[in-house]
Amino acid sequence: MLSPFVNLNSSALLLTLLTLHCVMGILAAIVAQRKGKSFRQWLIWGLIGGTPTLLIAIFRPDPAPPPAK
Repeated sequence: MLSPFVNLNSSALLLTLLTLHCVMGILAAIVAQRKGKSFRQWLIWGLIGGTPTLLIAIFRPDPAPPPAK
């Protein structure tokens, strides 16, 4: 039985927002992997953090190449 404060419309909205949150987390993991970071680690952070994690993955600078000898 649903709470009187939760109707089907708000349940659908909550499910949509949760889905978008997880999609942002997966995108963050993909972006981080392309920048040479661990996909699994960023996937965990992305599923927890969602959009902020995606923004961090996008704007985090790429690692500096090793110095030439």
